[in-house]
Amino acid sequence: MDSGRVQISDSENSNTDNKLTTTRAESGARAREVAACSEAAGAALEAGESLSRSEFRIVQWLEAGADLETDILPVLRRKAMTCRPGQVRSWAYFTEAVMGAFSRRASGAIAKRQQLVALGIIPRVNA
Repeated sequence: MDSGRVQISDSENSNTDNKLTTTRAESGARAREVAACSEAAGAALEAGESLSRSEFRIVQWLEAGADLETDILPVLRRKAMTCRPGQVRSWAYFTEAVMGAFSRRASGAIAKRQQLVALGIIPRVNA
């Protein structure tokens, strides 16, 4: 670990080809994000190895473009309210809802940009 990089593997699926390499600073930020997610999901989470092994899902959501405060935490809070205590064993339980929230937000941003272009407020970019 002298290089300041940490290996995070997809151990939930035991897939050694799906490793993410992060710096220690990124690892610290990810730990804070996981802690925030754990707090948001609260009692719905079953503490244990399965949950820990699926933390890479949170990283996937973030790397896909989901925003922690806007997309992820509100979804976790909302879905957790409908769960029994200890019902959620994996972060994968939330993936569809998190990515749905992200998609809706991203679609809204695209629509807003198109509206601004149509009004001539921002220039049209030809690809």
